Amino acid sequence: MKLEVHGDFEPILHRLSTIGDISAKARLFAHERFRAYMEPYVPMREGILMAGVDVTPEYVWYKSPYAHYQYEGEVYGPNIPVRDADGNIIRWFSPPVKQPTGRAIRYSTDLHPLAQAHWDEGAMAAHQGDLEDEIAAFIEREEMHYA
Repeated sequence: MKLEVHGDFEPILHRLSTIGDISAKARLFAHERFRAYMEPYVPMREGILMAGVDVTPEYVWYKSPYAHYQYEGEVYGPNIPVRDADGNIIRWFSPPVKQPTGRAIRYSTDLHPLAQAHWDEGAMAAHQGDLEDEIAAFIEREEMHYA
């Protein structure tokens, strides 16, 4: 299951709308910066989750098949171990439909000390003012460029 994260920029963009119309270019910039602010909060072990990300004017899309599970922060199952002849787990098998188990995912903080579920909320809580300032500066630069 893939995951789209939509930045709730409407309150920010509404406050900035006195500058002028909010273009798709400004919305793309906002989501690019939002992705950058989210990065330290995204769980990371090997980097696969962050490697498959698309950014558009509408959303940041984490395309990894397990992005949704990581975002929710809950283990989904069943996860059935596949063992070799010696009994060692060599991989995991999961049926096409998984259900939440009620167990929280324990994120490694070795590479991303701020890793958490709902990483967009962590980023917004810490950087909403920074993001607002960057979007405002971008829009002002764009307005001056086309004026």
